[in-house]
Amino acid sequence: PGVGQQHPQCINGAASSKAHPEQYAQSHEVANRAARYAVQYAHSRAEEWGIDVEQTVCNGASAGAITCYEMFLFNTTVRFRPQNTGLEPVPDLDQIKINVAAGRAGALVSPEVRAVTEDTVAAMAPGAAVYDLHGDEDTVVNISGAQFLVET
Repeated sequence: PGVGQQHPQCINGAASSKAHPEQYAQSHEVANRAARYAVQYAHSRAEEWGIDVEQTVCNGASAGAITCYEMFLFNTTVRFRPQNTGLEPVPDLDQIKINVAAGRAGALVSPEVRAVTEDTVAAMAPGAAVYDLHGDEDTVVNISGAQFLVET
């Protein structure tokens, strides 16, 4: 396509998972890591801000919910094509456990890309829970990704 013309791959929108599947999958890892750094910072100010670091709740809508679910299920050792991302595991960030992930209109990247495994579940906070409020008429984040949360 020429200047000002939309690439056919972006027909569903540039942010669609179908637009750039490789970058889309990797963006989840980057968002997960950025959110973990934010939680790490908040935990470092726990005394000043009155935060109980033993009970971490992540809440978000749409992409924010997706990021919460990523933090809930995956640590920095679970990577999509690590040879492409260049992101190294960060054990200090993996110590952060999300006790509750609450979201609206969120989903997970497809299990073919980032599968939840027994190792993934073993790394989660004990008694962890997910709450997802998602409608079946969402045209941006398909409900099938949210249904996957129930099946997991």
